Amino acid sequence: MKGPYLALAVIVLGLLSSCASTRQYLTGGWKFRLGEEEKFFQPEFKDDGWQSVSLPHSLRIEPHKFKTFEYYYRGVGLYRLRFSAFGKDYQPGERVLLHFEAVMTRADVWLNGRYLGSHIGGYTPFSFDITDQFLPGEENLLAVKVDNSRMNVPPEGFQIDYTLFGGIYREVWVERRPPVYLLNPFAFTPEINARKAVLKITAETRNTLTGPVDCLFSSELRWTEHGENGMSSQVEAEAEKEFSITPGKGQVQLELELENPRLWSPEHPDLYELVLRLACPKTINTTQYSSEIKSAISDVLTLNYGFRWFEFKNQGFFLNGQHLKLIGHNRHQSFPNLGNAASFRLQYLDAILLKKAGANFVRLSHYPQSRDFLDACDRLGLMVFEEIPGWGYMGNRQWKDRAEQALAEMILRDRNRPSVILWGARPNESWPFFEKWLAHMVELAHELDPTRPASGARYVGHFGHFSEDVIAHNDYSGQLLKPPADKPWLVSEHASGASRTRPDAAQLSRLHFVAYFLDLVWSEPGCAGSTGWVFADYNSFINRIFLIGGPERVALSGIVDLYRVLNPLYYFYQAQTAEQPMVKIINQWWEKEQFPGELAVAGNCGQVRLLLNGREVATQSPDQIYQRPVKGEFKSLPHPPFTFSGIEFEPGEIIAQCLVKGEIKAVDRLATPGRPAQIRLEVGEEFSRIQPELLMPCNIYNDPVRVIATLVDAQGNRVRENNARIKFSASDAGEIIGDNPFRLEDGMAVVFVRLADADRLSQLNKGRDKPLPLIITAELVSSKGQPEITPAQIDLNPAILWFFLDDQHKPRMPEEEPPAPEIISAHEKSLRRLFAEKLSYFLSP
Repeated sequence: MKGPYLALAVIVLGLLSSCASTRQYLTGGWKFRLGEEEKFFQPEFKDDGWQSVSLPHSLRIEPHKFKTFEYYYRGVGLYRLRFSAFGKDYQPGERVLLHFEAVMTRADVWLNGRYLGSHIGGYTPFSFDITDQFLPGEENLLAVKVDNSRMNVPPEGFQIDYTLFGGIYREVWVERRPPVYLLNPFAFTPEINARKAVLKITAETRNTLTGPVDCLFSSELRWTEHGENGMSSQVEAEAEKEFSITPGKGQVQLELELENPRLWSPEHPDLYELVLRLACPKTINTTQYSSEIKSAISDVLTLNYGFRWFEFKNQGFFLNGQHLKLIGHNRHQSFPNLGNAASFRLQYLDAILLKKAGANFVRLSHYPQSRDFLDACDRLGLMVFEEIPGWGYMGNRQWKDRAEQALAEMILRDRNRPSVILWGARPNESWPFFEKWLAHMVELAHELDPTRPASGARYVGHFGHFSEDVIAHNDYSGQLLKPPADKPWLVSEHASGASRTRPDAAQLSRLHFVAYFLDLVWSEPGCAGSTGWVFADYNSFINRIFLIGGPERVALSGIVDLYRVLNPLYYFYQAQTAEQPMVKIINQWWEKEQFPGELAVAGNCGQVRLLLNGREVATQSPDQIYQRPVKGEFKSLPHPPFTFSGIEFEPGEIIAQCLVKGEIKAVDRLATPGRPAQIRLEVGEEFSRIQPELLMPCNIYNDPVRVIATLVDAQGNRVRENNARIKFSASDAGEIIGDNPFRLEDGMAVVFVRLADADRLSQLNKGRDKPLPLIITAELVSSKGQPEITPAQIDLNPAILWFFLDDQHKPRMPEEEPPAPEIISAHEKSLRRLFAEKLSYFLSP
């Protein structure tokens, strides 16, 4: 059954990097309803009462916590979109393709009443050739039935430890391609070192004409320099070769050489632009098209490419010839309330938070994730372990066929990325007695990409039948277990985080364990590295009892919470690789009853000095001995914690000073809070840090704003409060998404705010010189025994956050440009450019 699935993947995946001018995104203007409805796919069907939505979209907005497994919506949702595309740009003979980045779980698709086909599997892209059904420049009706019911497809089987939010949760677009075009490019380096790189490029071809065509296949490797005075670009290598391309499927290939390549690494994630062109300069004169096509055919694919070489050895991991310990986290793609339907801005946010936490490695648990997140990994220098959908289960032949399909679709999509260094060809925590099929999956990965090793996470102790190239195991043994095999290995999971809502004693216990375990990882030369479980708290199908109120389907093991608010252990990871001096107190300083008798500090300092209410109480160096879970000596951890024992709690202010050679280089403060006095409102850093200089997100794309409310005292100290609720409201230009009112968790509440759709905004702003303000109000609605607090407001001015659309729905810039936010690194500058490029796609006519 391997053949048909590979063929499907070929059709699906080759069209992802073509010139943006030939592509039109279908993100806004959709109509949606839950449940079945007959004939909904017919153009004449009346959808007047349906909900207006934009993509990315979840079938239903779910609360961020709930108590029953059955609460998630698992069923059918219907989507309809009327759109026109290309118009005069369309040339007779061109092919038109409809592309979906991902739909959870099954998608059945119709265009203009005609059934196109289906796709099963919720994490990988798929396409349809719609040339015969598409009406260029006229209104087309696209209809999609999405079914998120339980079905026989990975990762379904057992009760899995994550959630399957349904919907069209990634992007959709239509694309024009010439009658002879390229797809599935693959660029790799059979020879590479610091002085020279040989780049081999292959691409598949599709000739939809009736006869052969003589074409020139060429490649161009460009380097762009971004400086204070703008950018300059130059061609650093190029090659070309002639081919006669016969009707149907074919292949072209060539090689080019580059002297002294700039190498991609976590510190310097240098990316070239690789431009592939197929030029058929002679006039096409076939029986089928002689009266229609009288011009040359040209197809262009562009992709970013990073030069690097790496090896997994028994002595560890090596990048560009240098030994490097892989340290990072597992990442789930879901967000509270939004489900999997996260905007590209939120995808970038996760990548930035991982990078700032000191990670150089991330495991995509347990499925292929958004192209946008991987784009950010390429730009930021985050190496990636990408795996197929799965979780401790392997099913029948149909289930396995669909797993093979997912593997092919994943690899063909992402095999050109410098960030991807390892394929998870085995489902997570696979049972070893399915080893024959698991070995086949490894072989299939090698066929699709012979340049990268294949792996797949095993549960701790499930050792034997090692068919994979790199052994990865989820190690919850409390010690570092070395697999009994002469192969490279890494730890794919270990306990790593704890919610800020858990008591200080629990925080410190987890801190000491993580410090102990990471020291073992750093001390073991043969261990390539580790990824902690987990980057962000997440909703789960498995019953968890971690939060106040009982089982609420939330796993609280992240270094950030569900809403990406930082948990205390985030700073411990950050300290291990931070370039600038930093210090962070891990405890809270709430009250005597909550204080566990010791205080822990994370930092990269020579010493830390503690001041309590202005007087020095202790100064000490980093811990040399760990006491928990066993007693031993730190050997290799870059920056062990500072543990202060014998500290007596005293209400007031405690200060940690980071001392480097006796000088204060960084400071952290905590204070015992007083009575609640006000609500502080902030916009998430995905707006404050990833905002590009000129281009802002628009309201034809579902790009919600994260708004964080904190209950503070008169001095601005966060108040520990878990009973009160904050009620959010938005002015006419927006709406609140999520739990509202929101019960405070240790004094904090977070919601998403969505801008009104384009039609409504156009009506609201008609005749206005400036866009209608988007004002968010937060009010404390219930707090037994608490004083009255004035509601807080924040103005999310669309002139700052979005384009202002005129009466024709065309974007124009606000008269006053906002000041550019502080940029902390060249990595973020690169991400800002990526943001601008991405946004330009949505604004293309």
